[in-house]
Amino acid sequence: MNIAWVVNIPLPDIANHLGIKGLPYGGWLIRLAKHIQNEKDCELTIFFPHEKKVNGIVLNGITYYSFNPNLKLNNCSVLENILIANKYDIVHLNGTEFPFMHVIQNVCKKLGIHTVVSIQGLISKISTHMQASLPFGVFYGKTLRNILRRDSVHNIQTKYYKRGLTEKRILKDANHVIGRTTFDHAVTKLYNPKVKYYHHNESLRDSFYHSEWKIDSMDRHRIFVSQANYSIKGFHYVIEALKDIVETYPNTHVYVSGSTVLSMTGYKNKYLKSRYERYLIKLLRKYHLVNNVTFIGLINEERMLNEYLKAHVYILPSTIENSSNSLSEAMLLGVPSVASYVGGTPDLLEHQLEGYLYQHDAPYMMAHFVKEIFSNDELAQKFSKNARSKALHRHDVDKNTKRLLAIYKEIIEGAK
Repeated sequence: MNIAWVVNIPLPDIANHLGIKGLPYGGWLIRLAKHIQNEKDCELTIFFPHEKKVNGIVLNGITYYSFNPNLKLNNCSVLENILIANKYDIVHLNGTEFPFMHVIQNVCKKLGIHTVVSIQGLISKISTHMQASLPFGVFYGKTLRNILRRDSVHNIQTKYYKRGLTEKRILKDANHVIGRTTFDHAVTKLYNPKVKYYHHNESLRDSFYHSEWKIDSMDRHRIFVSQANYSIKGFHYVIEALKDIVETYPNTHVYVSGSTVLSMTGYKNKYLKSRYERYLIKLLRKYHLVNNVTFIGLINEERMLNEYLKAHVYILPSTIENSSNSLSEAMLLGVPSVASYVGGTPDLLEHQLEGYLYQHDAPYMMAHFVKEIFSNDELAQKFSKNARSKALHRHDVDKNTKRLLAIYKEIIEGAK
């Protein structure tokens, strides 16, 4: 089977080859790609957007091509010729929010190549959850950085709304869609009632399968949050909850990873803060919590793994998610987790059996559930065992690889 993937970013192997600074995203694609390439009679090619020209470089058995991120139907002849020359059986579009995905979808349709679209975040629905109970001045307000980068909360919402229009077009034009939650199934069918929907679970980063959270090895009253850089990640709710948690557990400390200038020092911290980041600092100062939170910035896979393992509790406070890889990784390791009941999260974690779910805009419930875990080691170990067992089954890479290849085969043979 001759398979082509289209992805949103350069994956690590090609990024390292080109000297491109890698991003800590797309880890679930990396592991799956390697397993597909190792399957008998399977050839995998990965197309990615980048200004640097890559024309058929082979790394670890996988072929890579780049294309212009601003790809349009009137300037895609090179890509079209590659697709024709390589005679792919199927092209898998990983994501729906970028215009180039719709261009490639249309090119494949023109050439008679089968396509399948994978749902990632459903940005058209994410855009409707950006306000996240923020004050008017925070939602619409701008710092100098926001003006220069056009990345205020309202700017981001507008940007997401526009990308969401592309997403709707892609889903409406799709014959086959891959998803993994009740949420993405419902939204897909809303946009395209006739589409064929396939369920397929993700495979996670390799190191997370080989480590396990232990109650005797973690740091008590330590909380890990994997992102706080924009409003839908809900870190302002964590601060509201933290003020209640420290009344009972004053030594509680929250460690936050992800891209934010709050982890920087000097002029960058002073002048590059967004209006939302300034709001977070205001809340921390208001509740005297500055010394209870550490922003550690973007971290690599090894450091991320260690942050999970040292945590007493992992929190997912988002106002919307489809299927959070961060929560899935926490569950795979067995880290006791508290997550907001939004989007596809209830499909990942069962309340009171594998962790706790709470109403996303009720930080007092987040605080209550964190304190429940802090106070009860038997409960923490129960959640850890149950969550890890479920995640190991859901993210079994061999099973997920076979399922994906079966989906490809059904699409290809169904058209004959």
